[in-house]
Amino acid sequence: MAYGVNAPFGLKPYLSLGSAGLTEKTNEYFIYASADGATTYNTSIFTNDPVILSKTAANRTVRYGATIERYDPTNTAAAAANTASILGVFAGCEYVDMQQNTVSSPFWPASSIVYPGTKIRALVIDDPMVVYDIQVSTASDAPDNARFSATGANVPAVLAYFSQNFALGVGGGGATVVNPAAGSTITGQSAFYLNLVGSAGAASRTEDTLPLKVLGFTPDAQNLGSIFEADGVTVKPFLNVRVIINNHFAKKGNTGFTPG
Repeated sequence: MAYGVNAPFGLKPYLSLGSAGLTEKTNEYFIYASADGATTYNTSIFTNDPVILSKTAANRTVRYGATIERYDPTNTAAAAANTASILGVFAGCEYVDMQQNTVSSPFWPASSIVYPGTKIRALVIDDPMVVYDIQVSTASDAPDNARFSATGANVPAVLAYFSQNFALGVGGGGATVVNPAAGSTITGQSAFYLNLVGSAGAASRTEDTLPLKVLGFTPDAQNLGSIFEADGVTVKPFLNVRVIINNHFAKKGNTGFTPG
């Protein structure tokens, strides 16, 4: 785990607000494959990627139960662009390849051919009570926009951001901030992050369709120690925060709280 370094890793399960263990929060869904196995879902899904129930007719079929797709981030906090309800977080898949080998993988490789008549099984953490650890990054090319604070170097963290709502992002950046465009095909790990850019306006942070609600900083000594001075001033961008999925398929999104 990298702290204070631009290394997004998606929504990593941290704890549960309920009493059951995290392993009990995972359920089986499916990824689309045609009957002959030659046509499959054409977007890679990585561990810790947010996913939704398939909204594309071509990715649904009566051969399956519920099929999933990767959540498509908009890299903006505009409420109208963040209306898809998140089902949960991808936790790996299993499929049968053309040599009839059963493959267990931390990610779904886009458009992979599978053995005819077989299903692509996906595990999804779909409980809305799970708390996740996620890195704050930016779709812009300004590192200061990856601080959980008012834009600018070495400024205090904005505690009012806690309990407010934010967008997800993947990719973006530029020469200074280089975000991976997708997860890693080596580790299978996601590249999603909490996108602070475009979330500066209090009105946008209260919208109930935004996907993430922030609970607080991730209480790891490396996270807090490498990013904050004793007085709470940020010394590095790319910190980690704890979030719940706000606009979840199993519950209605809540407006972000605005302190008085």
